[in-house]
Amino acid sequence: MINVGQESVKNIDVTIIYEDENNKEKQTKVEEFFPRDDPQMKRIHGLADVIEPNGFVYFRLPPIHSVPSEKVTIFASVTGTRSGKTLQVKKEVKLVKSSGIFIG
Repeated sequence: MINVGQESVKNIDVTIIYEDENNKEKQTKVEEFFPRDDPQMKRIHGLADVIEPNGFVYFRLPPIHSVPSEKVTIFASVTGTRSGKTLQVKKEVKLVKSSGIFIG
């Protein structure tokens, strides 16, 4: 998740929506975010408090084998630290397998 805005954002709330193997909709709230210096998502994790302008955090997507359609919808909501404005973004992404790493 990248912050391309001009101000820092807080109140970061990310939900991943997809259909599981039984064609039932699942909604998973992202609880683990990983900082820029941990792209392998192995060491440091926790809730993301603030993302600075041009900053980003990583988070895990569901394993491709548990999503038959290989598509997930990511719904993110953040609030500007100065303006207090809330921004909501909804994006559908296709999961692909690349060198053993799942990328959306």
